[in-house]
Amino acid sequence: MNLSIPVAAGTTSEPITFQGHSGYEVWSPQVPTVTAIPGSGGSLLVQYSTSPPSQVAEGSANWFNWPNDSVTANTSNSLPGKVTAIRATATTVAGVLEYVD
Repeated sequence: MNLSIPVAAGTTSEPITFQGHSGYEVWSPQVPTVTAIPGSGGSLLVQYSTSPPSQVAEGSANWFNWPNDSVTANTSNSLPGKVTAIRATATTVAGVLEYVD
């Protein structure tokens, strides 16, 4: 699955929730690689969750910053372990969150 999600300035994107290969599996099938593409002069923060998808949908999930924290240049990284969802927050300029598995 390849996704490119625009993130408006000053907002947090809707979470991208993963479903594994099995209907009972709630984890991403592999460790996801994400790319943060902040707009010129802005920054983008990527976050991931290991909370159940139901908590992500309800807005009660726990979120963790990815290893690079907030970035001001295009940055790719694999997330630390399997996750249930990712999202991004753009500061003053719109950006893009990309996911590739």
